[in-house]
Amino acid sequence: MKTAEERLRELAHNPAGLAEYAAQLQQQLAEKDQALAQAQQELAQKAQQLAEAQAIIAELKRELFGAKADKLNAEQEEHLRQLLGDRQEQGQRSPPLTHLLQ
Repeated sequence: MKTAEERLRELAHNPAGLAEYAAQLQQQLAEKDQALAQAQQELAQKAQQLAEAQAIIAELKRELFGAKADKLNAEQEEHLRQLLGDRQEQGQRSPPLTHLLQ
């Protein structure tokens, strides 16, 4: 296959051939422009799909893990267990005697 420079040297004294070559180059350029436009459109669609998928993932993470502020640390959990145990123990005790005197 000849380079563009070799082709132009051959066509230097052939105006009709040069015009045909220029038309071929213009056609190739138009085809490449069309392919580029199609690739850009596909890229935009993929970017939109990616953004939608990322939004879904973020929502699922929020549902699955919740806000960190809502979670208890180990010390808080232990404190709640103690309070629950104390409350259950109080419920099992008999009422104080002062309550019976009134």
